[in-house]
Amino acid sequence: MNIEELLDYMYALERFGIKPGLEVIKSLLKHLDNPEKELKVIHIAGTNGKGSTAAMLESILRTAGYSTGLYTSPHLVRFNERIKVNGEEISDEEIAELVKRIKETCESNNIQSTFFEFTTALAFLYFAKKKPDYVILETGMGGRLDATNVVMPIISVITNIAIDHVDHLGKTEKEIAMEKAKIIKQNIPLVTAETNEEIINLFKEECKKNNSDYYNINNDFNIKISESDTKHQLFSTNGENYEIKLVGEHQVMNACLAVRVAEMLKVEKQDIKEGLKNTEWSGRLETVSKNPLVIIDGAHNVAGMKALRKFIDKYYPKVFLVFGIIDGDHKKEMLKEIIPIADKIILTKGKYRGEDPEDYKDLIDKEVIIIKDVKEAVKKAMGMNGSLPILITGSIYMIGEAEELFLP
Repeated sequence: MNIEELLDYMYALERFGIKPGLEVIKSLLKHLDNPEKELKVIHIAGTNGKGSTAAMLESILRTAGYSTGLYTSPHLVRFNERIKVNGEEISDEEIAELVKRIKETCESNNIQSTFFEFTTALAFLYFAKKKPDYVILETGMGGRLDATNVVMPIISVITNIAIDHVDHLGKTEKEIAMEKAKIIKQNIPLVTAETNEEIINLFKEECKKNNSDYYNINNDFNIKISESDTKHQLFSTNGENYEIKLVGEHQVMNACLAVRVAEMLKVEKQDIKEGLKNTEWSGRLETVSKNPLVIIDGAHNVAGMKALRKFIDKYYPKVFLVFGIIDGDHKKEMLKEIIPIADKIILTKGKYRGEDPEDYKDLIDKEVIIIKDVKEAVKKAMGMNGSLPILITGSIYMIGEAEELFLP
């Protein structure tokens, strides 16, 4: 089987859906000689900002001279994006080698893994082979029953809590927080950016039960943003000045999480500053074209839409919106946030779990065009936008299809 056939085999595992639980991943990893036990892990959970925080921390550690592993999901364009060592994506050849090994292990031991369990095992095997100094590991969904939650990290991070994945994690922020808090391990410190007092108390209680130190950057850092535009942001904390390319004020909080973890790992201030400044992370308020102006953002829940709306309101009076969501999203609440800033609207449908725009177009009180092919929708918008900036958002999977149009 070539790499395409092996990837097709992996993607076909998605037919088994999402099955929260650790029994299968533990069994699979045991048969693979528990590669995860060889890794020094920083484990990152949260509703939004996990990937950005992970990317910034990885850049800082690499700048400081450490070798790094980075595991994030989902990917935008290529599966390889999910697994990186020292900033380089895993190669097709290495994927093929590891997929064959895991596939044989599953078949010979009658293990039925989901796509994410299989992918997580693949990442652990790859990192164990490459032996990076640190692995930055992003949860897929939740925490307690997430396949990544088999590790014993050196630091746990929870970015924030908002409503998302209610079918699996709970219908309230508190229920969701309880799931994510279960990445907190015995005697392992937690770093968070959470601001909700009820959830903060829940985290503190979990830390107390586990004899784990609790750090909240809202308490530890005096954050002041001095410059924030469409190209970069300058901010200071506790007398130190930092710059990031990632835009949107919410990214400053993610940067501060990365700074706090780096400080705990005794990274020099200059390396922290340089690592932050050099971080790039696709699909997050990313300008992919300047003429016409095209912005791609992976806001895929209500909290993400609020952060996106705050940014757009600040710089652009109106946009040409290209919008597509996955089935089951809180579409009514998401549309309430984003539709007011749209002068023109194209609804589209991503290939992966995309919801048919015909099913929710009536929730929009403005004229819409429906073009179900994502690339055709983007091309149409670029041909009729006039002077309007084009904003592509709604689903990380959908924006990945759009992103392909702008690759060099």
